[in-house]
Amino acid sequence: MAIEVGISVPVEDREGLDKLARQLGATDGSFERRALDGATVVTVMTGLSVAAFPFFKTWVQAKVAEKKTYTINIDGRTLKGYTADDAIRILKTVEQAIEQRVDPLNSDD
Repeated sequence: MAIEVGISVPVEDREGLDKLARQLGATDGSFERRALDGATVVTVMTGLSVAAFPFFKTWVQAKVAEKKTYTINIDGRTLKGYTADDAIRILKTVEQAIEQRVDPLNSDD
């Protein structure tokens, strides 16, 4: 089972987001919208599974290394403007949440 993820980037970074979306298996494509600050952003919505997580993790780590900040929504929670240490902590938390959703021993079903 996957976690729903929305990733928003500045419109000038659309190519990189489209590449990530393909790696994650997003089928709906990206869409543009104007953020509250007036900047145009591109957003992609997708499910984040155990198989797709390594692509997402690599992308987030690259953005941290570039010192770029993007908005990521995970299961309805918005994450934005975190330090490199925060990003690593968040990635670990997300990975654990994904693993728990696919582990039948941790299922509430």
